[in-house]
Amino acid sequence: MNTTFERYTDKFGPRVALPSIPFNISQSLKAHMGWPQSSWNGEKGKWTIQDKPDVIDKALAFLAQHDIHVDGLSGDDSKGHAGDAHAVFGHPDKLLLEWSFQPNYKDINSAMKGAAAGQAKWNGDSKKWTIPVATAVAVAAAVRPHFAPLADAIEACPQVHTAQEETVQRVELSSAVDTDIELPECEPFTSMRDYQQVAPVMYMTGGRKRILIADEMGLGKSLQALGCMELAGHQRVLIVCPAVVKHNWANEIEKWLKQKHDCFIIEGWVGDIEQVKFNIINYDVLSNRKEQLMAQGYDCIIFDEVHTIKNQKAARTQAALALARGIDGIIAMSGTPILNRPNEFFTSLNMMLPAQFGNYWTYAQRYCNARRTDFGWDMSGASNIEHSADGITTPLNHLLRDFMLRRSMDDPRIAGEMPDLVQSIISFDLPEQAIKQYKVEHNSWMEEWQKQQANFGSTSAGFTLNMMTELRHIAGRLKVEAAVKWANDYHDSTGKPLVIFAHHNDVVSNLLAKLNSEQRRAFCIVGSTQGNHRQKYIREFQEGKIDFLICSTMAMKEGINLDRANTTLFVEREWVPAWEQQAAARVRRMTQEDATCHQVILSANNTIDSMFDEVVAAKADLVKSTLDGTNGERNAIVSELTKKLKSGKMVMI
Repeated sequence: MNTTFERYTDKFGPRVALPSIPFNISQSLKAHMGWPQSSWNGEKGKWTIQDKPDVIDKALAFLAQHDIHVDGLSGDDSKGHAGDAHAVFGHPDKLLLEWSFQPNYKDINSAMKGAAAGQAKWNGDSKKWTIPVATAVAVAAAVRPHFAPLADAIEACPQVHTAQEETVQRVELSSAVDTDIELPECEPFTSMRDYQQVAPVMYMTGGRKRILIADEMGLGKSLQALGCMELAGHQRVLIVCPAVVKHNWANEIEKWLKQKHDCFIIEGWVGDIEQVKFNIINYDVLSNRKEQLMAQGYDCIIFDEVHTIKNQKAARTQAALALARGIDGIIAMSGTPILNRPNEFFTSLNMMLPAQFGNYWTYAQRYCNARRTDFGWDMSGASNIEHSADGITTPLNHLLRDFMLRRSMDDPRIAGEMPDLVQSIISFDLPEQAIKQYKVEHNSWMEEWQKQQANFGSTSAGFTLNMMTELRHIAGRLKVEAAVKWANDYHDSTGKPLVIFAHHNDVVSNLLAKLNSEQRRAFCIVGSTQGNHRQKYIREFQEGKIDFLICSTMAMKEGINLDRANTTLFVEREWVPAWEQQAAARVRRMTQEDATCHQVILSANNTIDSMFDEVVAAKADLVKSTLDGTNGERNAIVSELTKKLKSGKMVMI
């Protein structure tokens, strides 16, 4: 018998429809060909085969044996390509790839492995490659110039289409400030602003519950994280955070979740863990509790200030990554996920998308400008951040949008709800006796630095850093008198409380002693301040019982609300711009009643302070370039100050 055919293309690629085939023969054809070479199309009501030369010839030979001839159809006029390739979905999020031998197989393999970011794996037993579905689009684009059938097979896989659609949805949400999806009329959703409601929606978009809430400080990341958790219906939640904010998390849960939930704060390296909905633990003891925590059956982990685990080799980092594996929901939070360099972001990427970012070396080559030096590999740079040099590599800031939600206080869509921030640098001259004291220390260090330069042609990085740290410390101690005078003048003229930041504990204690000697209501918080005392001072400051709260920057840069004040005074600057941003954000909150917040920085003339401001600003731009896709200066503070040393700009007359 003779019959005709119809060519068409569906999500599985080009196919040929064969009508009028008896049922028994079609079943035999099915068994002979197998899927996807042969399949039933219910919509067309026809049996189909792949539109490829070898498949067509195989089907025609089989049908001819049963006296069925398809008019006008031959393998020669197929729209397929030379060679055969297949892509099928594998468990749980991978594609299985196989193809006929090609003379240029090395080029194909190289392109595939490069586009899969080191995640392409060969299985010698099954003779198949596996790639993460998340990398499928990039792999298809990379291999198409070398072997089009493989690209076609990958793109035809329905899971790839699904992943693409989900990615598009998440990317659209990654910087959104509102959503059309209605959230439940209950807490915490009724307390959320429009932009905060985006986080739970993005968290639930697609089949992967992984999100990094990277909003700038003050935009309510804790509330958003709780919203994600509640919308997903998670029953057991582990919150991992810096020690200083453990009790603050318990307060946030009580504040935002009107339904009472028991919280158990895990203290120390040993002890039982209560089986309640919320367990809260600090990063410092995470590795010691890892096995115990893994047995708890959590379905969600919230990693607050996730940049804390940027060191891949640290025990806490390894424990965090181990806990994250196999957990249904991961909610990471950081207003500054990249503190200095893109290489510090790898652990967060690995936690969020382990299938796509499982290989640090590949990541470093692509995005950290990895290069060999006389001292080994340097991975401190940045590359392919906004644009790709090769035109194939996906820019890092685009990949981030697949799982990272980042909004800025300066976003005009949000700015109306946030107080403005005005930064002021107040430069002043130290008293003559103080500047003489600084010169003695400065010249002593410089003499040794120059001696090493003369004898060895260079100075060790460790010595240079120690010198700059000490000069900064000396300047901080000498600024105490000026800082107290400014603080008193501010409070007396405005009647408002003030948050004062310094880096070194002795500078903090000197400030406190001076203010107390003048009968001012002042308390201080440093790293060693016990949690219950810390919470007491914060509460009393917020209640108006304390006028001056003096804080170590490192102890109070995260997770604390001090919105009774609208001004912060920095007596000492920080090496890392993010730390200052985090500290200043303690007062610039969504709950701030004043329309403007002020960040005041004291800078002593003729000291290391004089060069710090421009260098800090230069370093802050690199962070912005990675997260937001803008270009910026990439020099580190120490590197820039070292240049000034060599140019003689730090030598005092």
